[in-house]
Amino acid sequence: MSLARLFHLGRAYANGVFAVRQEERMAYDGVYLVRFEGNDPAASLNFDEPGNNGIVVLLRGGVYGGDSGYSYIGTYAPEADCFTADVRVVNHNPNFQSVFGLVDTRVKLTMAPIQDGESAGTMTTADGAGPIFGVRLKILEVLA
Repeated sequence: MSLARLFHLGRAYANGVFAVRQEERMAYDGVYLVRFEGNDPAASLNFDEPGNNGIVVLLRGGVYGGDSGYSYIGTYAPEADCFTADVRVVNHNPNFQSVFGLVDTRVKLTMAPIQDGESAGTMTTADGAGPIFGVRLKILEVLA
């Protein structure tokens, strides 16, 4: 990238061109309970039932979290009518098997906007070749 282009991007950032994007990301910043469901994304999910739960932190465009068998790390971006996340899922406990049958993979999530502290969406492998599963987020704590 040329020095002139870097200067232009720096000026645009300073003038607030990218501020909306940062504010959109901040609207999602929080600690969430995540629940994974079978391959019926429309199925009703009950957060009070044990199993298939984890914790996810959305913070400044980053995704961090895990559960008893896997760690999650990646990025998320707000879109017009949803937000998407690209997440690397890594097995840290061999006694747990992924719904994807893989021990280290990337997944893509497409989630509805957060409303009343919850969001529902779908998850599949990043290349789109894997099965589609339902995912639901429930806010536990807002991070400011």
